[in-house]
Parts: sequence; structure tokens; C-alpha cells
Amino acid sequence: MFFSMDTGDLVDSFSGHSSVISKLAIHGSNLATVSLDRTMRIFNIVDQSQSESVKLVSEGLDVKFSSCGKLIAALTYDSCITLFDAKDRNEIGTIDTRLDVDASRLAGDDIKKTTSEKNKSFTCIAFSPDSLLLLAAGQSNFFALYSVNDRILLKKFFLTLNKSLDGVRLDIDYRKITEFGNMELFESSDEENEHFYGSLKRKPKLAGTTHSDMSERAYKKVMKVNSVDFNPTCRSFAVVSTEGIGLYSLDNKRRFDPFEFALDVTPKAVNEALNVTNYVKALSLALRLNKIEIIKKVILQIHYKSAKYVVSNLNIVYVEKLLKIFAEEYNNIFEKKFHLFHHWLNSILVVHKRNLKMATGTSKQQTIASLTSIQQIINNQNQQVFNPMTESKNMIDYLLATRNLRKLELLGESEEESEEEKEMEVIEILSD
Repeated sequence: MFFSMDTGDLVDSFSGHSSVISKLAIHGSNLATVSLDRTMRIFNIVDQSQSESVKLVSEGLDVKFSSCGKLIAALTYDSCITLFDAKDRNEIGTIDTRLDVDASRLAGDDIKKTTSEKNKSFTCIAFSPDSLLLLAAGQSNFFALYSVNDRILLKKFFLTLNKSLDGVRLDIDYRKITEFGNMELFESSDEENEHFYGSLKRKPKLAGTTHSDMSERAYKKVMKVNSVDFNPTCRSFAVVSTEGIGLYSLDNKRRFDPFEFALDVTPKAVNEALNVTNYVKALSLALRLNKIEIIKKVILQIHYKSAKYVVSNLNIVYVEKLLKIFAEEYNNIFEKKFHLFHHWLNSILVVHKRNLKMATGTSKQQTIASLTSIQQIINNQNQQVFNPMTESKNMIDYLLATRNLRKLELLGESEEESEEEKEMEVIEILSD
């Protein structure tokens, strides 16, 4: 069904599948759908009379158009990705992902792992922006990256080791297998009012069902991937799983990480605060934006004598953030302005040393890590400054000693001077 974006009214509808539609994809005027009836249908949105049905080898789970629009990839329940030509609908090739799913055994499964693998498959796919790569993920703790042209596996990714999630272990936990069967299928206590310490209590399952009460604390979420997608730059991609969102990138640069972001936190607001010399607000907004260029601009525009005043009016949360930035971006912000760095750091430690000591948990660990990095920066600066000074001092001492020896030699060669004058000059040279 198609609905209008302006009015929300139903504009058009298409039919043809005899079972549930799993996924759909649109590219240009073409709409592709896959269903559990083992067919893929391609409709023309403009001309409704043009529709085509393509037979699949198994139940369809996902379908995607390539970014160039020349390929269609259909994922089926047997973990097979079939590639079609988007123009004439001919099959180009297949990618067999069955061995890459590597499905784990769930805690309550009575079947073997080999049998469990037959019931698990990848459920979602995504093309890269250049149409050369294909991501596949689903009912597994693994997901895979394939080459479209060569139709081979390029890399297999592992998601998590979190054993609190079900489906992470690759095989059964034999510690829970007894002569009576799998202990995961039994109640661990007969007490009605037992609290959740020690062994966890389970409510009995209803006859003919495979689900227990999901409101129980003993319920474990199953590890799986719900969706995958590429960044338009083709330099990174994201994976949405039970544990959260995972970002994978070819670049090691720090990603944009806004802190207490809001609509009024903009670079324009930072410039306006700087124009009226409201440095506290300007620095707070810059830290919330977390853009290194803007933070550098604010810090360099504040006079070093005002650093203590600005820091004293900052919240401890912003101070911890500022310390972390000093530790990670010292070369980028201060470059060779070590005296400015010294004034800012001294102001922070004098004003907020008590609050920094009282920090707990993750905040304390981050503060310790930042101060350790800053200490290393200071040690490196000391070596760069004092080592040349020591070398220069030794060179000056050597030149002075050489000059004095030369004077003594010239004094010995002089015969016109009296003995008393020679002794006086020797005493003066040695006293120097």
C-alpha cells in the first residue's frame, strides 16, 4: 500500500503474494517484495500493469536493490543470497552463507547444535554504496561481509562475549546437564516468594508452548542482529543487535560525540557568546558541541589570566570533559603554546582538585586516565626544554674553560711583563 506524505490518504495498493510479505525495497519506479510463498515480485509504481514474479528456492526473508540499481539481492531462509539482473530479472549468481551463520545453541534447546544450525539463518542484508560489497547478518552472534563480483566471503565479524545473553555460546554448557536433563528447563526452587539471589526461580511453561514468563529476571535475551546498513561514504557501517548499535569503520578518527546536545547548541551561539566576552557560556557550548576546532578557537581567544575565572564557573562535568580533551588533543589545540597549557591546567587543579578527588565510578577512571596522559605530556615537554638547556650550559662552560687556557698560554709567552703582573693576571683568570 502507498500513502500520501501530505494527506496520509491511501494512494495505491499492490497484490499478488499468497503469504506474508517479509521485506520490500524501492529503487526508482521499481518496487521489489519477497514473501514466505517463495516468490519475489517486482512492481512498476508508475505503470501498475507491469509486474513480474520470480521463483525463489526457499522462503524469502529480505530483498535489496544495489545503489547503482543494476542488481537485486534476495535472501532466503536456506541462507542463500541470490543475485538478479534488475533489468531482465535473470539470475546472475548465488552466495551460499550457510556455513558462515555459525548459529549457537540456545540454553533451553533440546536439539543438537548441528540440528540448530539448520533452523538458523541470516535475516537481513545490505549493499555498499559502490555496490561491490554485501553485508549479511541475522540469527547469530556473527555477521559477514561478501564480495558481490567474486561472490566470496571477505571477512567474518564477531559481535560479543556477553554470556548474559542467550545464543552467545557456540555449544552446550555441560555444567548444566545432569542425569535428569538440562537444568535450564527446570524450576530452581519451589518457594513462591523467593528473591532473586542464588539460583533463579522460573515459572513453569504452559503445555504446548516454548515460552516462559518474559517478565522474569531469569529470562535471557537472544543474541541476534536486526538490521545492518552502510554509511554513504562507504567507509563505515552500522549493525543493530540485541546488545545495541555497533559501528565499524576503516578510519581511526574520533567520531562526532555530542555532549548534552540541544537545539540551541550551535557554532553560531558560541560565536555570539565570544563576541560579548561571555567566555564561560562559550566554552560550555563548545564542549557540548565537542568539535575540536571550536574548542580550540574559544580557548585561544580567552586571555590566560582569565583562565582561572572561567574554570571556577564551569561545572565539574565540563571540567572532566575539558581534561579529557587536553589529554587527547594537546598537539592540536596548544601546539607549541606550553605556557598557555600550563595556565589552564594549573587553574583546573587549583579550583577543582577537591571535586576531582571525590569523583567515583566511571568518572573517576576517566579523570585518572586523563591526568596520567597529561603527566606524560608534561614529562615529554620537560625533556624537550631542559635537555637542550643542559647541553647549552655544558657548551658554554667548555668555551669559557678553553678561553681561560688560551689566556694562560698567551701570558706565558709574554716576556715584557713582570713576575708580579703575571701572578696577578693568573689569579684573575683563575678567579673567573
